[in-house]
Amino acid sequence: MQRLIDVLAVDSSLPGTVELGQHPGDDEPGAGRRSRTGRLAGSACRTIPRRSDRTGSVDPAVLQAPGDLLSEAIDVVEDPLAVRHVRTLDQRIPACIERIAQRDPFSGRVATGGVVTAEDSSWLLSWTVNRQPHFKKQPKDQIVAWVYGLFVDVSGDYVKKPLSQCTGEEITQEWLCHLGVPVEEIPELAATGARCVPVMMLYVTSFFMPRHAGDRPRVVPEGAVNFAFLGQFAETGRDTIFTTEYSARTGMEAVYELLDVERGVPEPWGSMYDVRDLLEASARMREGKKVEIPGPAPLRSYLRGRLEHGEIGQLLEEHGLI
Repeated sequence: MQRLIDVLAVDSSLPGTVELGQHPGDDEPGAGRRSRTGRLAGSACRTIPRRSDRTGSVDPAVLQAPGDLLSEAIDVVEDPLAVRHVRTLDQRIPACIERIAQRDPFSGRVATGGVVTAEDSSWLLSWTVNRQPHFKKQPKDQIVAWVYGLFVDVSGDYVKKPLSQCTGEEITQEWLCHLGVPVEEIPELAATGARCVPVMMLYVTSFFMPRHAGDRPRVVPEGAVNFAFLGQFAETGRDTIFTTEYSARTGMEAVYELLDVERGVPEPWGSMYDVRDLLEASARMREGKKVEIPGPAPLRSYLRGRLEHGEIGQLLEEHGLI
């Protein structure tokens, strides 16, 4: 799998993350603090050391050794993910977003409608802006964007450094370049128009590796009486990993089964099998725009009449599609 750097609109104290491109004393949020995993955040620490056995394991003895931007992590970890949130501070960058998306990012509705990829980007840079505000306490005049690139060890088109060695400001510069901002305006706009906190999440792309039945152990293996496997890499039915619910559900399943607790584990909602959920999702994606029945007027009138007298038509009307 290609190495992945991700710029995500999340809090930089996300569990299992370490911050890149910062030094203790920086005025970026969280500079030099410990994350919830106990790792020291900030580029003054070599959080992922090089080991002679090349296994990629973390040596606790050097967690606080001086280091650079964790570029060594690229050598040690096959699939790192650097997560960064880009937060705009004024109206200049949102105006660029609106020009490309053709939607007002402050409207509270879908902005980009999906991921926008710069096909000619050396990093294969992509970005998206979802409904704002992204966080409950987010100021109303700010936008939080999710930006990511697939190639972390090649130089950028504007910033002549590998993505893995860039600061948040440099990544913002590269993003602005692919937004079409005039080159002479990029340095000042990146410095004053946005804040970016880069974070490296190690091994995270293992979530998305192809797998087969039996690759992950069952929560309670057959014959086990005093142990279980919990979390994202244990197998439980009809659920999707990369969610808090998955981890919580495996814990409940383990406790209930090992201790003979007569209580059911909450089932994942089967939305992919419920036509009502699919129609509701379709209506949201269309932002209230009705479905236009194709064909000449007589045919449309005939089809509409047939739909109105059937259950399908009732469902389409109930969810605002016709």
